[in-house]
Formats: sequence, structure tokens, C-alpha cells
Amino acid sequence: MTLQHYIFLYLWLGPHLLLLLVAALMYRRGQHKAFPIFFAYLFLQFLQSCVLFSAYLLKAPVIYREAHLIGSAIETAFQFGILQEIFAAPVANGAPLLRQVARMLNWTAAGLVFMATVFIAAFYYSKFGHPMVHTYLIVESIDAAQCALIFLAFLWYRFLGLRMSPLAFGIAVGMGLELGADPLVVILKNSVSPASYRSVDILQMAIYHVAVLVWVYYAWAREKAPSDSKAALPPLIERAPELGRIVRP
Repeated sequence: MTLQHYIFLYLWLGPHLLLLLVAALMYRRGQHKAFPIFFAYLFLQFLQSCVLFSAYLLKAPVIYREAHLIGSAIETAFQFGILQEIFAAPVANGAPLLRQVARMLNWTAAGLVFMATVFIAAFYYSKFGHPMVHTYLIVESIDAAQCALIFLAFLWYRFLGLRMSPLAFGIAVGMGLELGADPLVVILKNSVSPASYRSVDILQMAIYHVAVLVWVYYAWAREKAPSDSKAALPPLIERAPELGRIVRP
């Protein structure tokens, strides 16, 4: 086996083993209670990796394809749930605000997916000269919408005047790397020959490895100061009607 193949195997197995370390650190520090969906997402990705790697060893492309398709759909649902956890973390102690944030995030996500779908569909129309349903259309639209939501999460904390907890910051940065790599991979695979696909896959896996290392670091990091979310809750409550006007037609 070549060096490239060994690197490929390590980047497939190594990061997913580190996911268990992230989960252990979160559980030890009680952080799984603040981000339960992300905590479950770690085990989901580990399980999916085991299934896909087994199908790869058994040379069962049909099983691999079906498992990847089902796993990707479930992962997408979890990713939107994780983003909602990040948005809701500052107002977790205020039930009315929490509901307003959930409604606002749902409408924002739907709008971003719609706009991304229109933009990417227009791109394929101009590229191929006729309307078409491309395999990557939905995937790219959702990835673009989720990347935009991550950016909005930082603006959301800025708007509230709060500092993100280390874990929330790490989750956002890691997910940004993970989700941002997918459109890059699509662009590269459309630009290179099939013989270079393995190199593109290795690049994507390396980016994911960096994302997992970010999660490890911020799961290990401690708060430098007590969280100020409770102190900021009264001003946030005063802003509840304003948030309501944002999400209400």
C-alpha cells in the first residue's frame, strides 16, 4: 500500500476516534446537558463511520451508498438542531425568549435554504444551458444555508452583547470547517480528473480532522469567567417584544 493510502485510512479512522474523546470530555464536565444534540451527533458520526468503513472493507458499494445517503440525511437534521442549540444557549433560562428564538431561527433557515437553492439552480442553468435537477443542488443549498446560520450565530451573540462559551465557539468554528469543506470538494471534483478524486477526498478528510481537533480543544478549555447569560437575561426579556416583531409578519 502507498503512503497516500495510509494517510487516507488514518484520516478516515483517526478523527472519528477523537469524537469519543470529545464526548468523554463533555460528559465529564457536564457540558452534554447544555448541548445534548451535539453530544448525540458525536456518536452518530462515529457510528456512521463504522458502518461506512465496514462497507468499504467488504467492497459493498450498494450498502456504502445507501448508508451514506441515510446517514447524511440524519446528520443534516442534527446539524440544524445543533445550530438551534447555539442560538438558544444565551436565553436558555428564559422560556418566552427561547420560543421566539426557535421561531426566528426556523424562518431564517427556511429563507436561507430557499435563497441558496435559487442561486445554485441559476448557476447550473447558466452553466449547462437548460434547467436540470442536479444531484448536488439540495446538498449545496443546505450547506450554504448552514454556513450562513453559523455566521449569523456570531452576529446574534454580538447583538445580545454576550460572549460565547468556549464550547459553543468551538462547535460553531468546527461546524463551519466541516460544512464549508463540502462545497469546496464539489468545486474541486468538477475541476479535476477522476484520477485525482482521492486527493480531493483526503483534503476534505484533513479539514474534518482539523474541525474535530477544534472540538477537542474547546471541550477541554474552561471558562475564563462566569457566564454572564443570567446577568444579561433581564435586558433580554425587555427585548422579547422586539424579537417577537422580528418573527411575526
